[in-house]
Amino acid sequence: MQFGKQIATMATATALLALSAGAALAFPAHATGNVNVRTGPGISYNKVDALRSGENVDVKQCQSGWCYVEHSGPDGWVSANYLSQNAASVPNQNTYPGPNQDPNFGFSFGFGSNGSNFGFSIGNPPPGRGTWQQQPQSKACFYSGNNFTGQSFCMNEGTQRAAFGPIWNDKISSVRVFGNASVTLCQNHSFGGFCRTTNHNEPALGPWLNDKVSSLRVF
Repeated sequence: MQFGKQIATMATATALLALSAGAALAFPAHATGNVNVRTGPGISYNKVDALRSGENVDVKQCQSGWCYVEHSGPDGWVSANYLSQNAASVPNQNTYPGPNQDPNFGFSFGFGSNGSNFGFSIGNPPPGRGTWQQQPQSKACFYSGNNFTGQSFCMNEGTQRAAFGPIWNDKISSVRVFGNASVTLCQNHSFGGFCRTTNHNEPALGPWLNDKVSSLRVF
């Protein structure tokens, strides 16, 4: 009986995705892995933010394998391969009129019970052998504006910048931390002057470090 319920759930989700892959839809979802948020539907567009694995978003529309999402940071486009619709929001498929207008739309779902796993994907799933959720990557992203806005760049755990060039020297105003990473930010080159370490998101660095960071390390 349990197996039958899981198959029925998967069938409902499959029908929903096939019907909702057109240009306009709206539903809550979550990120299945760390993924960049971009200004347009493709990797050629600029990065404006990053979703953490498990972060909740509102999907507003999808096209060509990309979805426009709204969340706590800057809104933008995310690869649909790294989004999973929240199970509680899956409605009856009859509430979605119209055929699938975009066959390149991609989504991944996973279901498991008593040690048995079931899964399916539409489009190209995230890389991995039969998995639908990636482990969070430990890294940190740095933003020129408060509340994770403006220009940004990211650094993986175990990397550092002893000195910044003119583009980013004294330009960091907020920091977002992913996974188990920690960040040390310093006022001077080569980790000199006032320094502070954090392992949490910092939407505003405060007067001692705001627009005053000249070196940092992620560990």
